[in-house]
Amino acid sequence: MRTIRLPTLPEGKLVIDIGGGGEGFVSRSGVSSVCAVDVRMDKILEAQIYTQTSQWLCADACSLCFQDESADVVTFWFSLAFIRERDRKEQALREAYRVLKPDGTLSLLGMRIDTEQYLDFNGEFILPNGEVSRTGFRVSGGQDQTLESVRTVLQDVGFVTCSVHDRQTWFSIEAKK
Repeated sequence: MRTIRLPTLPEGKLVIDIGGGGEGFVSRSGVSSVCAVDVRMDKILEAQIYTQTSQWLCADACSLCFQDESADVVTFWFSLAFIRERDRKEQALREAYRVLKPDGTLSLLGMRIDTEQYLDFNGEFILPNGEVSRTGFRVSGGQDQTLESVRTVLQDVGFVTCSVHDRQTWFSIEAKK
């Protein structure tokens, strides 16, 4: 069980949370302007148990319906691992880049997936307000999702990395458009 303190997001900014269903970490983070996007309606309904304050959108991260340069922040908090194929990960990150305003921020928390087997990732997630959520994720192996591989894709898309933290089994990246 890993203890993971989730980042604080800026208030008064539009945050698009990619993969925002399930636990709904970003929607529960205390930020008032969140649009949570998930490809699965059942995961959106699950997240709505925790909060009703976000806007909810069932959509594919590879084809977002937002205007260019409309968001201040885009988050991928442990959701990139649910996009298995590298080309689709890259397309989702390109979409994030497209919808971010100039100087917008990408906040990415990711699991290191360097195994061919399924990966079970369990954590105690501490939200900015101090609330604790204990949960786990099971994701497909064979993704080669590492800090290095994600940084390379971000650079190829056009992002500039501001901060990186490698926690061995997971990592965080903050990048700017």
